[in-house]
Amino acid sequence: MNGTLPLKLRATNQTELTPESIPYMLMEINQADNKAKNEVENQIVSMGKDAIPYLIKALEIKGTSRGVAAMALIRIGKPCITSLLKTAQANKDIEWVINFILGEVEGSRQSIYSQSVHYEKCLVC
Repeated sequence: MNGTLPLKLRATNQTELTPESIPYMLMEINQADNKAKNEVENQIVSMGKDAIPYLIKALEIKGTSRGVAAMALIRIGKPCITSLLKTAQANKDIEWVINFILGEVEGSRQSIYSQSVHYEKCLVC
């Protein structure tokens, strides 16, 4: 691919691509060059929080699409934290990648998922 989306995913304007098209977009990037992968990632990120469920589902698939989905979630940022935490608890197979994403979203290598919770002693109790 010469830096362009495949014909079936090309849109005349941004509104034609919807979050429901994300699985198809991610399938196509496995044979795409870096410029096309960046274009797909940018389009997905522009969908914002509506893309989150589709991107989390894509984390289950090994390959290039998992990397693009992870990077898109990182770029979407804090709106994806709650969904990622719930998914990590429910799906231990992808917990490691979610842990990485959460660490990147929080701006550190240590994920908030792996940090212990500290409670302060109640002075009223």
